[in-house]
Amino acid sequence: MKEVSPFQRKFCSASLLQLQVDFVKHQVTAVKDLIRFVKYWSKECFQDYAAPNVRLPSSYLLELLCVKVWEMAGRPSFMDKRKGLKAVMWLLITKKHQRVKGQKYYNPSKYPLSSTFRLFVQDPANPFNDLCSDFDAPSWGKTRQVANMTLKMPLLKGLHTDHLCTRKNVLGYCS
Repeated sequence: MKEVSPFQRKFCSASLLQLQVDFVKHQVTAVKDLIRFVKYWSKECFQDYAAPNVRLPSSYLLELLCVKVWEMAGRPSFMDKRKGLKAVMWLLITKKHQRVKGQKYYNPSKYPLSSTFRLFVQDPANPFNDLCSDFDAPSWGKTRQVANMTLKMPLLKGLHTDHLCTRKNVLGYCS
């Protein structure tokens, strides 16, 4: 894939779908529970905010953020899903440039990608794919708006956060 153009790489990505499925499928129960919770949040919260020409986070992108949050928490066998959701929201709204890299199938340092927006999520199955590369300013704006609204919801209000969900530490873990 290194030898072909970025346009041609998009055609190769479809052949890597099974690796993406396997990556998520083989996660521990704590991650899968968080993924289900975050996907439910996405379905409920984004349905009223979808707009033409605005790209919203894909399920796979949210799955990878959940894996990253679990890794940031030290790979526990149990995770508080509310804290996990809050950490995913921080990842989506923070203004500092962040990189989330996959390391299962390749060494990400050998496949540098650049991202013009805040969040850079390198696909663990495809080293040439930044899952946030198609996001433009309106897409990030809508995503950030929904994530900020979520952080103000009663479910997360008054939640005593641990080291995982503070802005300072989420940024530290993701850089």
